[in-house]
Amino acid sequence: MWDRIDRTGDLFRQRPILNPVLANLHYNWPVHRIGPRIRIAPKETVLLVFRDSNDQIHFAENHKLYRSRRTREDQ
Repeated sequence: MWDRIDRTGDLFRQRPILNPVLANLHYNWPVHRIGPRIRIAPKETVLLVFRDSNDQIHFAENHKLYRSRRTREDQ
């Protein structure tokens, strides 16, 4: 799959490819910080979770997206 991506492609002339293994997830706990000896408190957490071309998992906290979504839903 990754070998089909033209990394030097022109975004104005070609169609960009979205990461097929990207997920926007919402949790009541900061699950990306859980570990064997780590204590965490409940906290609303929105994460973008994705794999890179080396199949490594990455997390990006996305609180801004969640706040703007909640504002629209509350109106």
